[in-house]
Amino acid sequence: LVIGAALALGYSLGAIYFFPMLYQKFTPSVILIGTVALSVTIVNAVLLLWGPMAKSYQNVFGSEPIVIGEMYIMPHVFAIFAIVAALVILLQYLFTRTITGLAMRAVAQNYVAASLMGIKINRMIPLTIAISTMLAAISGILITPIQPLTPQLGGLLATKAFASVLIGGMGS
Repeated sequence: LVIGAALALGYSLGAIYFFPMLYQKFTPSVILIGTVALSVTIVNAVLLLWGPMAKSYQNVFGSEPIVIGEMYIMPHVFAIFAIVAALVILLQYLFTRTITGLAMRAVAQNYVAASLMGIKINRMIPLTIAISTMLAAISGILITPIQPLTPQLGGLLATKAFASVLIGGMGS
């Protein structure tokens, strides 16, 4: 249910918010600032809806550690590893073996040329955003056994990503 809602939200945001910015040829800096503004808006909306308190959920993968020699490993570590490995394989398959994935890659490389080749960029950009929001939802689900959820959970990661973009450049 959460993953489906994330897909729908991501596609809507891609179609209503991000595609018009790309279509009107906004600079990458303006799109980045718009993304940060959208993030602040979403965090504040979540704060209004659910409040600032951290939400923790029961560990669905089990609470008894698995003993391997002298190591005690929680079952969610294995589950996270397996789910992430499956997602990597699925994404690799999507981007290299399907027409949709190849179209998404073409739009990422040069959306003008992709459009001239008949790819509907007004569908590919929202689909890309939808996939990224779905992956964010799955990440949120997978992190709940490790850390309680808060609206600001992604803030530190976003700060590191922003610093990487500033140091490495937008096109890297």
